[in-house]
Amino acid sequence: MLKKLNQPKIDKVLVDLGVSSWQIDQPERGFSFQKDGPLDMRMNASEGQTASDILQHYETEALLAMFKTGGELRRPEKLVQRLIEKRKSEPISTTLQLVEHIKKSFYFRNQRTLFMKTCAQVFQALRMEVNQELQNLGIFLEALESHLNPSGRVAIITFHSLEDRLVKQFFKSNSHFQPINKKVISPTYAQTQHNPRSRSAKLRVYSYCPQ
Repeated sequence: MLKKLNQPKIDKVLVDLGVSSWQIDQPERGFSFQKDGPLDMRMNASEGQTASDILQHYETEALLAMFKTGGELRRPEKLVQRLIEKRKSEPISTTLQLVEHIKKSFYFRNQRTLFMKTCAQVFQALRMEVNQELQNLGIFLEALESHLNPSGRVAIITFHSLEDRLVKQFFKSNSHFQPINKKVISPTYAQTQHNPRSRSAKLRVYSYCPQ
């Protein structure tokens, strides 16, 4: 976009890494485990592999790494084993199909909150893998310095601990950026009551100070 606008340098950047609520609420996009739809999850629905493709073709180690890293699941082994076994006879192509496999792969002790959290972790891991979210964030961070004017500012809102860690470590290791706030900015109680999806949001703001 900067090239199209013939604007190589800018003063301020705001990055919101959250998934659009509108996309989540569209069953045909496949982001939500609470609605039946195709296991797609692509931000750009016209290119790339879908979540169903990943579940159909990734081998055991790749699936385990995806769920442990992107989903931060402690013990996804039974789920992965079940997915690999079931895909031999039937593709895992819908959201509710995947939910059924989750139900049968973990012991929830009749705790609905634990079940909901686990579903969210599984779906999150798939979404991040489909859209290469961490990789794209890394590409953005590496390109940032070449596009900011001196004293320019960058504000980044993350919603996942891996995203926040990547952002924090990048700026900590780059002496050309100075934090504006001493501590990460989190939503207030009132804000989370108004918008529950903001609960995990973290805002970090930096100023570009090249030597």
